Amino acid sequence: MEIAVKKKKFTVDDYYSLAEAGIISYDDRLELIHGEIIEMGPHNPPNSVCINRLTMLFASRLVGKAIVSVQLSITLNNYNEPEPDLVLYKHRDDFYEGERSKHENALLVIEVSNTTLKYDRYVKRELYAQASIPEYWIVDVKNQKLERYTLPKNGEFIKKEIFNKKDTVKLSQLDFTVPLIKVFG
Repeated sequence: MEIAVKKKKFTVDDYYSLAEAGIISYDDRLELIHGEIIEMGPHNPPNSVCINRLTMLFASRLVGKAIVSVQLSITLNNYNEPEPDLVLYKHRDDFYEGERSKHENALLVIEVSNTTLKYDRYVKRELYAQASIPEYWIVDVKNQKLERYTLPKNGEFIKKEIFNKKDTVKLSQLDFTVPLIKVFG
């Protein structure tokens, strides 16, 4: 027998109100996906090493060109605020002070995947495409491949490319190339 129940979807404002009330902590590893609060797993060494490599690579070469945001949330719409591993935002001297990080300012979103590959490939990719993120990367740590999604249109990415450890990837929004050997080690 199927029983109909009504779920309460949380908005981004609800989500922050829960944190302000102390019901959830700003330090908790959570993200808001489709109005539901999702608990994220702990960082494992392969992922954290890759995130650190990406951070150093981008931060050292994009000073004054883009803002490198590491494991901070990005507001996509009223019901979705994921916490990607890295986001490159359009450069602003004030670093978007007083504003939540919004999808309109993102140049690139990166998820580093090991145990979350299917989730990043299907759930997160759809969210980022619907938000018209210009470029989305999934760094597949286990297989040492990079999936690059570009050209968002009608809630989907039109173009998908797969790169191997020996390849170099050029960011579509910036004059910047990434040798993947430096990402995977």
